[in-house]
Amino acid sequence: MNSGKTPTGKALQGNIGYTTNKQNKVIINMPRPWFPQVKGQVKIPLGIEATKENQGLIQRAIDRLQIALEDGKLHNPDGSFNKYEYQEVLSHLKIFPNLRGIMKVIEGGKNQPPIKPELGLLEIWEKYCEYRKPSLAISTYEIHYKKKYFSFIDDALKVVGDNPLEIRNWLIAHRNLKDVKKLYPYLKKLTILLFSIIYIILKILTLV
Repeated sequence: MNSGKTPTGKALQGNIGYTTNKQNKVIINMPRPWFPQVKGQVKIPLGIEATKENQGLIQRAIDRLQIALEDGKLHNPDGSFNKYEYQEVLSHLKIFPNLRGIMKVIEGGKNQPPIKPELGLLEIWEKYCEYRKPSLAISTYEIHYKKKYFSFIDDALKVVGDNPLEIRNWLIAHRNLKDVKKLYPYLKKLTILLFSIIYIILKILTLV
């Protein structure tokens, strides 16, 4: 295992902990020594509430993140935080945190070039629609995939962000349940695909 080291060769220390925000959502706190290029402490949302029922899942997430941290996977070579590995670790536990907005504070070293915008769920959905188009009736494609389902995703994203679980809960509460049951399996697969694509791209870039 390649543990992180300081410039003097000493092993980095510190355990991952967590706090909660006003909505009782879990906030992961990373040990300061691991991210020298970040001002203050790296704090990122876990994407779940700190309920009694979730305590086991929270601990499993922290344990896996700690292993990834000690393997050197959660920080970039310049000392900045690697959100893609963070998302990849949590995706195996079916946890999908919404990091939109907060990443501007904690990512990037002093000389790191601007990060290009990522494809969002709507863009992935549009590409998926194009893929399915040849196998669908024109009316099904236009009415359901391009209009109804697209508007469902768009409306949910504006309210709860891109967390699949929160999107599902919002759709169940605010849209026709029959339509939601048809849409959600596709949405879940697309979200996992999105994280996988980003992860693969980052892996390729590290080899260039």
